[in-house]
Amino acid sequence: MGVFPEVGLADAREKVDEARSLLAKGIDPPIERKKSKASTALENSFEATALKWIEVKANKWTERNAKDVLHTLQRDIFS
Repeated sequence: MGVFPEVGLADAREKVDEARSLLAKGIDPPIERKKSKASTALENSFEATALKWIEVKANKWTERNAKDVLHTLQRDIFS
């Protein structure tokens, strides 16, 4: 739940209540935290950022150029 000076008593109690609520639903809190962190990491990955960039820039590019850029990134960078 955290280390004392950094996490106050009220925050720690709130986190314990959240964990108990998850357990009551049959969800393991540590696994849920790992899933959440992984999801955030994927959202902030280079690939996600590059795909958003292509979406923004594609309006100004020809369709062929947009496909080429996407293909090049997929072939050389993402894999």
